[in-house]
Amino acid sequence: MIPVGREEDTRKVQTAVLGGPDGHRPLFLPFEKHAADGLRKEHGSNAFTCGTLLGGCGEPLTLRACDDKKSHFAHRSPVRCTRIALGEDSADHLYIGEALAKWLRGQGRSNVGVQYVRQKGARGDSIEVRFGPRKKRRLIHVQMVRRSFKEWQADGERLRAGAGRPSTLRMYGPDSQLAAFEVDATGYALRFACVTENGTRVVRVGTHPPDHQVKWTSLDQCQLVSAGILTPWLEETPHGMRPKGTPSRQEGRPGADGQEADAARTSAGGRDSFAGPELPLMPGSVAFTGATLASEEHGRRLYDVDAQPVGSAVFPALLSLPASVPAPECHHVYALTGRAAVLGGPQVALPGSRWMLRAEGIVRLASARAAEWALLTPSALTCEESSAGAGMPGPPLSEQPPSAPVSPAAGVDARKSPDGPRVSKGAGSVHAADVSGMPPARSGEEPLERLGVVLQYLDERGVGLTTRVLHRVLLEAEDLALLIGRRFLPADLSQRLGRWRTVLRQRLEGTDGLDSSPREVFDRLVDEFRAARDVGDLALAKRVRGALGRVYALRLPPEDREAVTGVVREFKQWVRDQEPVTPADESRKALQRILQDLGSRRSTVTTAEISAALKEADRIRSGLDAPLPERIAAGLRRWRGILRHRLRTESGGGRCPLQRQGAHGGQEGR
Repeated sequence: MIPVGREEDTRKVQTAVLGGPDGHRPLFLPFEKHAADGLRKEHGSNAFTCGTLLGGCGEPLTLRACDDKKSHFAHRSPVRCTRIALGEDSADHLYIGEALAKWLRGQGRSNVGVQYVRQKGARGDSIEVRFGPRKKRRLIHVQMVRRSFKEWQADGERLRAGAGRPSTLRMYGPDSQLAAFEVDATGYALRFACVTENGTRVVRVGTHPPDHQVKWTSLDQCQLVSAGILTPWLEETPHGMRPKGTPSRQEGRPGADGQEADAARTSAGGRDSFAGPELPLMPGSVAFTGATLASEEHGRRLYDVDAQPVGSAVFPALLSLPASVPAPECHHVYALTGRAAVLGGPQVALPGSRWMLRAEGIVRLASARAAEWALLTPSALTCEESSAGAGMPGPPLSEQPPSAPVSPAAGVDARKSPDGPRVSKGAGSVHAADVSGMPPARSGEEPLERLGVVLQYLDERGVGLTTRVLHRVLLEAEDLALLIGRRFLPADLSQRLGRWRTVLRQRLEGTDGLDSSPREVFDRLVDEFRAARDVGDLALAKRVRGALGRVYALRLPPEDREAVTGVVREFKQWVRDQEPVTPADESRKALQRILQDLGSRRSTVTTAEISAALKEADRIRSGLDAPLPERIAAGLRRWRGILRHRLRTESGGGRCPLQRQGAHGGQEGR
């Protein structure tokens, strides 16, 4: 038998299924005790299962109705369950599938079948609902998890209906973050969300128009037509469905003579010409090379570049930068910093359209750092260098050997290496260009020297800076540290930089953020957490995550909360994974589980089961050196008293054998 101490699962589960291990009828357990009791009376004590469609183990769950905490389901000991999602939203895909099936039947559709598909490389399920006669079956595909743009395109090809068959309807779940792609392709997107109302999860349908103001309703307010699902905010036209009050796609489509490309190039300073939502990027997460100036307008320049996010593929893009930023050289690799964002993606209606990126600053990457973007191949050194002031072509660059990666083993000092990174004129001060008293970066200034200047400025004047200005100055310091490479950063500079990170974090935790929007505060805390995680500072990471959670739960609007839920979960799981679990911790959890199991079956547990459970508790307790927590010790004393009373009653009032074992009673307080 597997030891109980290694198989305990004390996690509180909020959802289950009815119908056994493979059941698909979801059940959300209300938090209130009276509602949970009503659910148990309705379905019985053994009706609830940790279903496989929830990612669970398929084992029965015990319903625990509580007064002093949220009612919840719990596994029965012993059990080994690897289920990750336990909260109230963990069965939303089943609720959505059931709601769609019920709605389709109400629309008079026959042969409705729901399938939950585990996609290759995805973290969760998609939902495929098929209905109609065999030769005319139609598919509703609901994407529940995030996919890359290429995967989303490949899904579209795979799901496309064959000739003579009804078109596939694509919809998107709460965590997919793909609706913007659908808006670009078709002019609108349909989304699902689930909310808790009256002790259950209620499914909502959202209409996502080009202005990204999602309008929500219930499925019973929608109608299935040949063109798709008609919501109160959509209308059917000869060309398909579209949001009410918007022109048809053909009316607004640019000509095929390349005007769409010209329109894109002339929008270097504008945001409005791109229909997609602005998706913020982490500084340093996207690099580019091969920059060629396309146009300049409204104080910004538009470059044709080859871009690559970390760990992803290279794609052609248009990059908008302030005209004050020195022109990137086409044979170097740069990273985006300062309010980097995706403004839009390729549009199906515009052949040749590309991704549109924007940033307020860039940093040139050293050879060692550029190696992380191995797929970015800088063009040959015969390309022409654009003049930073007027964009005029200069003389061709002479042939130069590629820089060798800087290696500590080779004894190369990054401050003296002729191939080491240098700060372009103004490039290092994009974030803090207009900070009062901040010395501007000099052309060709060494990054280490510039970082020393920035930190000296912080040491002298940082205490009096506003949170916003402090953040901007610290962003420049972070960019310089990224450019140098953390392995080559001197210890004193690293410590000073870490200290100012802590100052900023403490400000963010202790202020209401009057000079920043909630999303800006959240994004800054995300940066702080990742910095702490990178250096393995668990204590700092936990403090930042606490502040992050408060901003997430109390200040972010619903649409921002939806967009960053995945990040919050990722950080929470990382902190949990770092927590050391000692044998003593496992033993204490095992004892808690024994007491909880006895308490949940108090009216039905037999005397023999109580005796066996207490013997197991003695075995676990014998391996502990430290005293038991008082709550556990008191619980064991109480159950020993119950056992003595039962044995005395069952033996006809005789002396209980356990009363002679006085030594045991004293151990519980150890």
